[in-house]
Amino acid sequence: MNVGTHGKQPLFLATTALEEFWDTSKPIIFLGDWCLRYSRRAIWEQLQGEVVQKQWPEKGKLIEVYRHVNDVYEKVLTQLSQALNDVHGIHHSIRYWRIVIGPWLFHYIHILYDRYMSLRHVLDYYPEITTYGLAEINFVVPQNTMDFIQLVLDDPFNLQVYTKILVALGKDIPRKNIQLTREEKAIPEGEDKYRGLFENVSDAVMIFDAETWMFEDANEATLDLYGYSKKEFLALTVEDISAEKAKTRIAVLKVKNDEPDSKHVSLRYFKRK
Repeated sequence: MNVGTHGKQPLFLATTALEEFWDTSKPIIFLGDWCLRYSRRAIWEQLQGEVVQKQWPEKGKLIEVYRHVNDVYEKVLTQLSQALNDVHGIHHSIRYWRIVIGPWLFHYIHILYDRYMSLRHVLDYYPEITTYGLAEINFVVPQNTMDFIQLVLDDPFNLQVYTKILVALGKDIPRKNIQLTREEKAIPEGEDKYRGLFENVSDAVMIFDAETWMFEDANEATLDLYGYSKKEFLALTVEDISAEKAKTRIAVLKVKNDEPDSKHVSLRYFKRK
């Protein structure tokens, strides 16, 4: 885990971009780049917090992890099928329940595993680290599979998931209610959804200023591809990552000037950190 040491100082773990769930009186560690909204950059940069870099298993290990999670899915599906049959007084097959609840359960178990491993890495290094959880009164229950998939892109719901995992791990954490600021209330629902797509898409996506050429935002796939933390990447320009600076400069200028052939940018070679 690429975070520094803090000696005996008490640490605080931020698991969300919701700032009322941060304790800025302590040295702060952000569980991931999703905690850092670009619109709030002036706030979190002052905190000089460290960001946990996602720990990806090696290729062979990744296959083992995938098989393990699928084994858990099959085991839980069997148990849920029996429980649902008992509750409703029916005798449907596992195949029936696989069709009805399988898609939701598949996503749910994979999401839980990902969130659990993120927390596990931090807790292994800092077992005494503190954090805030979400008050149970704020918990929501997805209405269906699509509702769950949409909620997974939402900060409060992910905070709910992290809270449940920490409680299951035996952590006694203080809870807080959600109190949205005027700025957060003003964010249109559509913008939140696009932000979720931006952060979770598997392709590298980055945004830069056409005047300064400085990067303004980058998703996690970009950071994994180029090998930078978010703070490091946002301090770069487009030219800093280009292996063909002259061609890149020409291509950007064409886009900036809205030239006829600017909609298509030819293949460019870029360099990792």
